[in-house]
Amino acid sequence: MRYTDSLIREGHELTDSLNMLCVKIISSDVGSPIGVYGTVIIRDSLDMKCNYIFRRDRDNCQHISSHVCARGESLILTGPSRGVVFLGNAFFEIDLKIREGRECDDKQFNEALIDVVGSRISSVVQRETVDSWRSEVELIFAYVEKALEGTIEIKILSGPESFCGKITARTTDVSSHMLLYDSDVHGAITVGDDRVIQLLRRVVSVSEDKMLEFNIWTTSSDQNANTTHRHIEFTPLMKGSERDAITCGLYNLQIKVV
Repeated sequence: MRYTDSLIREGHELTDSLNMLCVKIISSDVGSPIGVYGTVIIRDSLDMKCNYIFRRDRDNCQHISSHVCARGESLILTGPSRGVVFLGNAFFEIDLKIREGRECDDKQFNEALIDVVGSRISSVVQRETVDSWRSEVELIFAYVEKALEGTIEIKILSGPESFCGKITARTTDVSSHMLLYDSDVHGAITVGDDRVIQLLRRVVSVSEDKMLEFNIWTTSSDQNANTTHRHIEFTPLMKGSERDAITCGLYNLQIKVV
């Protein structure tokens, strides 16, 4: 985990961070199905640049088919691309649109700016709800104290060429899982020559005194479609990397955290 190969000075103090758990459409003024596209970003104290959490263009909408008023519908998150540096202030920006037949007829679905202030954080898991334009959207994120950033790589050491299953990550102080891969969502992806699985998101922050846990579910390709579940934990490191192997169903996987 970060800082991988850096020289850490004595007395170095870790900064806090935020883990994005969920962006959920909890109500909608329009019917379903709909195609949602646009961005959800976070700007932090490091450089205020866009750190995308959700990003889809008009030709790659997320299709919302369920009745969101009944149970909500979560957007498929693909970020952040680096750990959030939280020095007491961060901003979420939501800009979501609905695709119609012609681009000129597309409608604004939700647009908002959410200011996250450290002095108002009262628990590890935080919820912010915004009612804007044609929908109500809930952001759920976790406050990570004295954080270390981990970049994740998962490789198939042996097993089928396509990974059928689901992979999530969580920190041991938060019950919510962060989705890294789900073949039910985007289909089983065939790995390349390096046998590395293409994950939805690769970066997670974890407190120095907590553990990072991976949960893996694999599904067999036979008629019974049996599901196997395994989990594995990693201890955060101030520098260097850690890797371990785990067998789940037909797959022998190597998980590496840098």
